Amino acid sequence: IEGKEVPILDLMAHKKGTTIKELNIPVNNTSVKFIPASSRRTSSILARDYGVAEKKGKEDKVLEALKIIDENIEAIKISVIGGAHIEIKRIDENFMPVSLFGDAINKILNIVLTLINNNGDILLIDEIENGIHYKIQKDFWKFIFSLSHKNMFDVQIFATTHSLEMINAFIEASKDIDPKDCSYFELFKKKSSGNIEYNLHDLETLSFELSKEMNVRGE
Repeated sequence: IEGKEVPILDLMAHKKGTTIKELNIPVNNTSVKFIPASSRRTSSILARDYGVAEKKGKEDKVLEALKIIDENIEAIKISVIGGAHIEIKRIDENFMPVSLFGDAINKILNIVLTLINNNGDILLIDEIENGIHYKIQKDFWKFIFSLSHKNMFDVQIFATTHSLEMINAFIEASKDIDPKDCSYFELFKKKSSGNIEYNLHDLETLSFELSKEMNVRGE
């Protein structure tokens, strides 16, 4: 950080303060990207990142992602009039600035461009369900799985959600991939100690628990 070596820490915040311990993790060149729950990237940053993806010849993946939200989207480009920004064209319509579209478009662009432009890294996404309509969540997960795979951009994703719909979509989408490529962790507070702990649910068990409307979200 700022040219100085610092220890890698495990930091847990709770109502009584924070608990910190140093982790003995081998140093490597992997970087971590974080997309907060309330994140909405500026038009200029999205345009910059799209330009990087375009240079890599991966602009088709960006368009494919946008079509998950709206199948009528047929083209995407960078415009510099009034400042660099992305413009999107729907069938039989003119190009329009991405800022005129909803939060889902911005969220999808943010996630997909981060995946494309950060090969081999780690991506943290808080409240991944924000802005993603429940009807497209399964297709969204399937697309994210395909991009993050080691044969594509090799990005490890840690995503948080409180949404039951998003968890169900995760299960449905995971049926088409290797079970070793995804996991579900339930975080909860242990009453006896007040510590935050976790349960690892294998996908078959999680699917059964959801079908029986069992608690799987740390309730």
